[in-house]
Amino acid sequence: MKKRIFGIQLKSIIIFLIIMLIIINISVAYNRKVMDDWNPPVSLTGKWAGQSEVFARFKKGQFPSRDPEDWIDIEIIIGADRSVSGRVGQAELVNCTVKQNRTWFERRINIKTDYIIIGNLKNGIIQEDTATGRDISIPFNLSDKEIKGTIFEVESWKYPDPLFPRLVLTAEEPRP
Repeated sequence: MKKRIFGIQLKSIIIFLIIMLIIINISVAYNRKVMDDWNPPVSLTGKWAGQSEVFARFKKGQFPSRDPEDWIDIEIIIGADRSVSGRVGQAELVNCTVKQNRTWFERRINIKTDYIIIGNLKNGIIQEDTATGRDISIPFNLSDKEIKGTIFEVESWKYPDPLFPRLVLTAEEPRP
């Protein structure tokens, strides 16, 4: 006697699930390869700068702050080879790269950001910041010729802390 679930044979359901798993794995592998072979568009490369309010233990005022010491100068330089350099206050961006962060489908359903910078900050952001280094993540979108995103500090087994929750940088030179 053949087993049926809702009038469908169990064997058909198992075959369907196996085919779906294979299709999902192929799709993920293909999308990962496309994203890994990506190079930044000309509109993204170059020098971006601005000020953003810091949100960390060494913050002087309440959020949002009127204290000028809580507003930090940020400069990011994105190369055509995906390399990223620059400064966040007194800290230097080191070993940083920019990557494409989402597929067309993820953009369509509005999850994640278009781009992400991953790397490290060397030294403290300001004099009172005693950190010698931080792992960071900067997810962002390019919107109206501005970079809009967040700078997160990434630590093992912890949810990322936003160091700069409202990052807005503008291009130093006009963009195409």
